[in-house]
Amino acid sequence: CECNNHGNYLDNLYKYKALNVNASTNLYETKFHFDTIYNFKECLLTMLHAVYDIDFTKDKLDKTKFAVFNEVRDEKDKTRSKIWKAHSKISYGRKVDNAGTKTSVSSVTTPKLEEIYKTFYVPKNQFLVVAGTFDEEETLELIKSFYSKYTFKNNKRHTGPEVSPRNYHKELIIEGTKVEEVYIKYKIPLHNLSSFDLYKQDWYMAYFVDINLSDLSKLNEGLKKDNIITGNISASEYNLNGYKILEIGAYTNNKKEFI
Repeated sequence: CECNNHGNYLDNLYKYKALNVNASTNLYETKFHFDTIYNFKECLLTMLHAVYDIDFTKDKLDKTKFAVFNEVRDEKDKTRSKIWKAHSKISYGRKVDNAGTKTSVSSVTTPKLEEIYKTFYVPKNQFLVVAGTFDEEETLELIKSFYSKYTFKNNKRHTGPEVSPRNYHKELIIEGTKVEEVYIKYKIPLHNLSSFDLYKQDWYMAYFVDINLSDLSKLNEGLKKDNIITGNISASEYNLNGYKILEIGAYTNNKKEFI
């Protein structure tokens, strides 16, 4: 994000008057995004260059490590981070925090990082979504022209096994003297969907979550009115090993009624 060959991704887009710019990474994905009403083509190419026009040097790695060290330090003081870590260890058997430790971060080398990048940061693992008012054909040609200049290692797309559609219901309780958090999870197979159907599934799922499971939903309003939950329900979705995971959680002292 900050160390590509064209400089700082965020600063470069703001120079083109982009309105909302960010990049983030978590256990499941890395995202680069921007919103703009000016200089659309320049912003799009700036984002693509930030992902693919990079090299790995010790100076850049040290700058990134410094940022991660600060995140490792800060996470120790956040209550919600502690809850999420406990939840992750129970749900996924994770024994190492997502940010790692000072020792593990220090052990990362530029060759190791570059090998990970060349293996996973390839078009087969990428969604590029462009939405708004623009010339479709011209934009598609611009994107094709950009990718034609690069070669990628391990870019053969793999297909998953045949899986019958099923919903999986899993719950989790984290109990403590002050916190009881209940999660309900649904596991939806995506193996047999085309790229376009995966895009549609993402789009409709986002709307489903916003309408039915947000702070402003009728469900949330009813749960609070009946004193079944404390605060609001929360819902998140992510992709994991060929599945869409929908996770619904809340703080409650009435697990049965909440479910």
